[in-house]
Amino acid sequence: MLIIANQVFHATKITDWFTLILAGVGLWFGLRQYRDTTRREFLEPIRRAQLDLYQQASSAAAKLATLPSRSLEWKKASDDFWRLYYGPLAIVENYRSESSEDNADPTVEEAMVAFGNCLMDQKRLGSDDMLNLSLGLAHTCRVSLGATWGFHAAQLDGKFQKLIRVYSEKPEPAGGTTPEITLAEEG
Repeated sequence: MLIIANQVFHATKITDWFTLILAGVGLWFGLRQYRDTTRREFLEPIRRAQLDLYQQASSAAAKLATLPSRSLEWKKASDDFWRLYYGPLAIVENYRSESSEDNADPTVEEAMVAFGNCLMDQKRLGSDDMLNLSLGLAHTCRVSLGATWGFHAAQLDGKFQKLIRVYSEKPEPAGGTTPEITLAEEG
């Protein structure tokens, strides 16, 4: 009888340990699901705000690049661009859902700075540089949105992003005129 009682006691210990381990695993999965849900709920308004502000910035840049300079609508677009530049866009630009060490693509901040510098250069108003940098900003926003949502696809890349770095790194030559930047055709 002692042997049977000892086996029952031993089986009870194994069952207790199994139950404890199962409860621990269940707790771990529950906490992980809670963390993921909380993170998604936190990111939702950031993603909405980022999309809205990126659309506003891209729209303002496109208007500045395509409208006759100094028209009333151009002036409004300029005011919108600088408001976004110095304010709300800085809150959400370049947010990534995962950390990244990849610095191959320009950031939205760099694209805004490059376009802003071009905008301040009176000789560049209405130039191909403004058109290309506007497209570069839009493409950079598109890649940034993909990073925010945690994915990258080749369709998100745009060739106009390269112009942002080219424009940012081009020194102004002696004589005060900045050479036009062009997009090299990919072979």
